[in-house]
Amino acid sequence: MNHPVSFGDYTLLISLHDVTTAIMQQKKGTACGLVGIHMEAFLYVCHRLYVAMSMLFNLCLKCGYLPESFMHSTVSPIVKCSTGDLTDVKKLQSNCCLK
Repeated sequence: MNHPVSFGDYTLLISLHDVTTAIMQQKKGTACGLVGIHMEAFLYVCHRLYVAMSMLFNLCLKCGYLPESFMHSTVSPIVKCSTGDLTDVKKLQSNCCLK
């Protein structure tokens, strides 16, 4: 995360650069979440959505509030490699879908 940027009384903790970088690092061709949005939708959307997402995340942090739907998710372990010891935590990755 970048250093916080202040605009008067408002401080950005999550910058536009942070949001853009996080989205650009996501894998393509993955399954869509429970709401039916594929990651490619975020990768190829208008840059203005990143601004809105940055504002939303910062407001959530500033107000100490998350919409209820953001707090309900399903986390599923996914096996990275099907060979070897499947009980080894290092061979699992997590997948989180918002409900």
